[in-house]
Amino acid sequence: MYCQAVFAVKYRKAVIQNSFKRELYAVIGNLINETGAKTLIVNGHFDHVHVLFRFFSEASYLGNNEKCQI
Repeated sequence: MYCQAVFAVKYRKAVIQNSFKRELYAVIGNLINETGAKTLIVNGHFDHVHVLFRFFSEASYLGNNEKCQI
């Protein structure tokens, strides 16, 4: 299952600067990966960040789905 999340800066102030943008994206991606999800892309602008990630693999979903069938 794929999910897109958007993180916004408080009051949508433009505080995400180019000087630390790459590091911020890396930290967000790593935090998501540590939960067991797979980060596909992290990107954004000066006041928000978009993240696309996958919750679990398609193979594990199909395996669980087959177990649930009656």
